[in-house]
Amino acid sequence: LEAVLLLIVIGWLTSLAIIDLYTMLLPDQFVIGLSVTVLLFLAIQFAQLNLISVLSGSLVGAGLLLLLWLITRQRGIGLGDVKLLFPLGALLGLKGTLLLLWLAFIWGGLVDFWLLARGQAKLKTPIPFGPFLIAAAILILLIPALPEYFFFFLLGPLNY
Repeated sequence: LEAVLLLIVIGWLTSLAIIDLYTMLLPDQFVIGLSVTVLLFLAIQFAQLNLISVLSGSLVGAGLLLLLWLITRQRGIGLGDVKLLFPLGALLGLKGTLLLLWLAFIWGGLVDFWLLARGQAKLKTPIPFGPFLIAAAILILLIPALPEYFFFFLLGPLNY
């Protein structure tokens, strides 16, 4: 059942990425569908769940993007990206969410730089951020140990 729910989560994420690429929107009904699927997945794993990590992943991820949304006066990032981080943060936990944000910003920056260098975009050209968040989330879902490896590499063998 867990594998089926993860496949459904990846299906929701893939749909959201495609929609965001073409429309620059992350529709609420898709984010709600993703959220319900994530809640079902977390309910099945309740016995081995770290509720602090689930809540902190969700709140820190969405909170950081909300702060960016407010600082840029809604021009640097969309509110759909903020909403997307609630279920993704809950699913990935705090370490996974921090890695997700790091990867998404690195990949997004590299793609933006590449588009600017090729003359395919200008500084004010809007580029959807959702696909970068989603690609990082899918990578972390497919390699669940990745956040631990990342933080071990970054911080060394600490008890974190």
